[in-house]
Amino acid sequence: MAISMAIMSAGINPVTIGFYVIMGLVLGWTGATMMPMVQNHAEAGEQTTVCSFAKVVAQLLYAVAVWVIGRAADIRLEYAALATLIIFLPLGLIVLSKIRRE
Repeated sequence: MAISMAIMSAGINPVTIGFYVIMGLVLGWTGATMMPMVQNHAEAGEQTTVCSFAKVVAQLLYAVAVWVIGRAADIRLEYAALATLIIFLPLGLIVLSKIRRE
């Protein structure tokens, strides 16, 4: 996370500022909602394991997403933006629907 933030700060423009805002919202939302959900649904002795597993799965999905976006950019730079939209739009819609329900 720190590396991506440092790389993005190398070229500040409205797009990177938007990415900072989105990253902050996602980190804040997950930090505020994940632990209460885990506490409600997991036994006390398993809560750390559940959080660790969720973090590992998220990192694996992120690695695959970065690889796919990178491969798309190798073909044509515009395809990287399209791949990003295809990957993250459904996830964003899921999160948005969950936020609206709360």
